[in-house]
Amino acid sequence: MSRRQIIPEGLSDKLIWSAVNFSCAGPVTGEIRASIEELCPVIDSSFDMDHNRSVITLLGSPSEVLEGVVAGVKSAARLIDLTKHTGAHPRMGAADVIPFVPLGSSTMAEAVELSRKAGERLFADCGVPVYFYENSAVREEYRNLSDLRKGGFESFAAGGKTPDVGNVPVHPTAGASAVGAREPLIAYNIDFAGDDLEKAREIAKEIRHIRDAGKDFIGVKALGLYLRSRKIAQLSFNITRPDKCSMGELFHFARFRGCPIARSELIGAIRFCDLKKSLTGKADTIEEAAETAKKELYLDLN
Repeated sequence: MSRRQIIPEGLSDKLIWSAVNFSCAGPVTGEIRASIEELCPVIDSSFDMDHNRSVITLLGSPSEVLEGVVAGVKSAARLIDLTKHTGAHPRMGAADVIPFVPLGSSTMAEAVELSRKAGERLFADCGVPVYFYENSAVREEYRNLSDLRKGGFESFAAGGKTPDVGNVPVHPTAGASAVGAREPLIAYNIDFAGDDLEKAREIAKEIRHIRDAGKDFIGVKALGLYLRSRKIAQLSFNITRPDKCSMGELFHFARFRGCPIARSELIGAIRFCDLKKSLTGKADTIEEAAETAKKELYLDLN
């Protein structure tokens, strides 16, 4: 695969895709990635200093991904202290969110089973309690990640929630992990060519309003953020229903609403089929899709 962030079509092996979110940025990301790569293929990693967050994307067999995740959480628990952590992005743990996405011939039921095994291993091997979300949820109130993570590490440390795995609500410095099997998700950011946070929040609110009315942007979670180090505003999205909304729709809506766009950014990976939905130009191959995305969405892909 020439563009590592783009997952090709026609996969037949049993595969799991996991974009693990860590509450860190900078050299720590490299240390965590190195521990994972000893056990599982990594197709992408990125970090943002303002979010103070890293995403390391694994793609391998179920057993490879399981061992890679455990190794990454061990490293994160050793290297990250949430009592001293600040950042623009919500977080409940050093290894904050650990999704298991079935690809190829893997089924959602198998991904759920794998996530449950991972949850048991994380507490047994790392001392990190686990809360299951999405398709792995055993409590309805934990199914939605936004609801589960509300209040962040500090709220969990105060004893506000009971874990699904573990006898304490949080590890004292590494917090807790949200673990769950889910459908593919696209994490996508649009960077303003300026610092108009009010405009970013206004557009994000409008997108949420349209979504909640059931008119468009189904499954889109939207935030307007300020990135202090770059002195710019940003629209940050999780597209949980790529079958209902594409990056292109969000990009063009932001432009239509007067957002001055400098660049857009994919966090983690995207399936080729979902990337093509965002484009109006020719995209018969991964290379063509990457070049078209650069022109149409100001998006660079590895």
